[in-house]
Amino acid sequence: MYKKLIFSASLLTFLVNLSISAAAPVEISLDKDVVPAVQSAADDLISALQKVFPNDSFVLANETKNPRQIEITVDGQGTPESFRVTKINGGQGLRIAGADPLGSVYGIYHLLECYGCGFYLTYDTFPVAEKGNWTIPKQILEKDFADAPLAKERYSFNWHNFLSGCSGWDLAQWKSWIDQCRKMRYNIVMVHAYGNNPMFTFEFKGMTKPVGFLASTARGRDWGTPHVNDVRRMIGGEHFTSAVFGSPPALVPPEQRIESVQKMMKQVFAHAKSQGMKIAFQIDVDTPSSNPPEMIAALPESARMKVGGNQFRPLPDTAEGKEYYTIILKRLFELYPEITSVVVCTRVAPAPGGYSVQNFPEHWKKEFETIKDRKELNNQNQLAAYFWTGKVVRVFQEIVRELDRGDS
Repeated sequence: MYKKLIFSASLLTFLVNLSISAAAPVEISLDKDVVPAVQSAADDLISALQKVFPNDSFVLANETKNPRQIEITVDGQGTPESFRVTKINGGQGLRIAGADPLGSVYGIYHLLECYGCGFYLTYDTFPVAEKGNWTIPKQILEKDFADAPLAKERYSFNWHNFLSGCSGWDLAQWKSWIDQCRKMRYNIVMVHAYGNNPMFTFEFKGMTKPVGFLASTARGRDWGTPHVNDVRRMIGGEHFTSAVFGSPPALVPPEQRIESVQKMMKQVFAHAKSQGMKIAFQIDVDTPSSNPPEMIAALPESARMKVGGNQFRPLPDTAEGKEYYTIILKRLFELYPEITSVVVCTRVAPAPGGYSVQNFPEHWKKEFETIKDRKELNNQNQLAAYFWTGKVVRVFQEIVRELDRGDS
């Protein structure tokens, strides 16, 4: 009887040890100097794997001892943003190695896609949970995987105007959009600011550029925004909890709107940078709201050009015109230093009569003669508009270099 008890106790110890070994968590290891973008992706990896393999456990570990591990590292090998997923520890673990931090990030989401996860602008999807413990995906178990971007610049572009878009977003929604873009392998987020958007203003010759409002259901001139004194009176209004719907910075008292909007956008751009995303800021250059008439009137006649009706635009290749654009770009970079590129936004005919070669300065007319027969453009006024825009782009490039912002 005594011997039987000893045997049973030994068997119990063996089974307990076996259970502990089987329950050892899958360890996720990161480089010591990991950047926020990789840390965020690693957190997503653990969260997603826990959904796919609920019977197993996944933890971050500085020093991995368990052969069932996923090592995430930046090794500097390969082209920018490329990655490799390889088997280690005799096929019990994986290594995700990126040429740079974004490469490691993309490797993480590729691995999750191998498990059937999906990543979209507004949500993630996950497969039906597995019954067993964590396993390496079949496609990687059969052959190590490597990938690199086909396009160097991959933009995701939202649009102000509509409350169904980013005009109605709060900070959390901006961050979510940026994070989802990162998961989908975009590396640049673009933001557009109409001339009257309070996210950007500047001073010129003692004048401050006037701005409007960030749209809400109660105020703001943006298209597609129905203005009502109480949104709860509309059909479906019972879903709203207050009289006005809009982004929090749009709901502050009017005198606080500029500070409120710019404070949020600074946080937005800071988050984008922390996640390894570049930021393209698209700015209007050919509307009255982006070129306040009183400011343009302060330029000498030799530095401005009539473009139709009573509208005028700066001549970019004059000293005074360049000064005007320098002030704009300098202020933009001061306000949002995270910006990596400026995109010039223009329209072919922004005013009655549009652009006319007759209003060009004499030295422009001579240059225009050399290109006026371009057949791919519909008419001479259209070509004149692009001609002026080209001058603006050229001076922007000059100013960016002079401001030591070569990446913009």
